[in-house]
Amino acid sequence: MLAVDVNEQRLETLRKLGASAAVSTATPEAVADALRIAGRGYDVVIDASGSSAARQMAFDLCRPGGQVVLLGMGPSAAK
Repeated sequence: MLAVDVNEQRLETLRKLGASAAVSTATPEAVADALRIAGRGYDVVIDASGSSAARQMAFDLCRPGGQVVLLGMGPSAAK
């Protein structure tokens, strides 16, 4: 399991819970590292942040034919 986040405390918790890799995506180099670790991609990728950048990364990390689960809510449209 690969976990990505910009918060180092959450990443440390994920490591303790058994993530095989936990990468901070705070820099372009770290994003490239996450993509390298993903190889051909994951079967299932979950985005629980609602961030547009994280949503795009979820699709980038998913293998062709895999599933992306979007749990986070993005900003609501102005009325």
